[in-house]
Amino acid sequence: MSKAGRTLEELVATLETLLSGSAVEVRSPEYIVGNSGSRREVDVSLRTRVGSVDILVILECRDRGRVQDIEWIDQLVGKREDVGATKAVAVSRTGFTAGAQTRAGQANIELRTIESVNSESVWGWLGVELVTVLVRKVDIRKIQINIPVTVSEEARLAALQVISQGVNVNSPILVRTDDGVPTTLGDLWRDAPKPSALDSLPSGVSKRGVIHIVPGDPNGNSAWYAILTEMGRVPISEIRIEGEFQVERSKVPFTRFEYRGGDESLAEGVYVDISHEGKTARMGVHSASDGSKFVVMENPSGIHFQADLLFGVVDD
Repeated sequence: MSKAGRTLEELVATLETLLSGSAVEVRSPEYIVGNSGSRREVDVSLRTRVGSVDILVILECRDRGRVQDIEWIDQLVGKREDVGATKAVAVSRTGFTAGAQTRAGQANIELRTIESVNSESVWGWLGVELVTVLVRKVDIRKIQINIPVTVSEEARLAALQVISQGVNVNSPILVRTDDGVPTTLGDLWRDAPKPSALDSLPSGVSKRGVIHIVPGDPNGNSAWYAILTEMGRVPISEIRIEGEFQVERSKVPFTRFEYRGGDESLAEGVYVDISHEGKTARMGVHSASDGSKFVVMENPSGIHFQADLLFGVVDD
């Protein structure tokens, strides 16, 4: 499947999750063994229960360069019957031919589109045309994990053994003390408060320094960490990160879109693509028809950099 096609499926799954509520389970993709005995891939599925009846809705998505025709609708009719879906929905970025629309109406296939729109034809709730993307980067040279002197020698040796096995930013050697979730050093760096001095660096200028990360306040408003060993958790008093720090700022335009079913606007949104070293993440702000708004981060490449969107009207 093309990357563009999968991106559309993920967007539709996100929008349906926001629109459906907690009573609906959204999966993308889902593999269902049909009545034919074949394993069928469904782009997006919605599952819920009404009374004693299980409901399955399937959504198929196409991000192609041409308008979708009757052939795709016929294929979707067959898939709906094979997997036993209650309802089927076809979603296209490019719309549908007149024949496809007629056939969909006859077969009770709902048609939806995701259309790019300009700022005049969509709501003005965001009020901006550009955002400044602030990316904080760090080239980590050294990580030092300090263990309290009150820790027993046995526990200290167990912690050192974990660290000596080869620590990197993706090694889940830590555990969050508040909920027990395994955590990597990369996670810690992304979650930890960053010194405001980083943001004062001129764009593109590197500076070598040390960041000290210590436990949060006693009310538990900041997460803290321990080293996960075979003996259990070994507490940490401080983590020092030494490296080259850099901040990049760039102005990026929004792309605006509308998620439509027939003549009805189901959701509207804007998104901005954040690129770094050949990888791209996407941050979107979606607004449902009831006025509620959601911020969604799509990070298919697993980018390990932190980005903030600074919303505001750009005068220049």
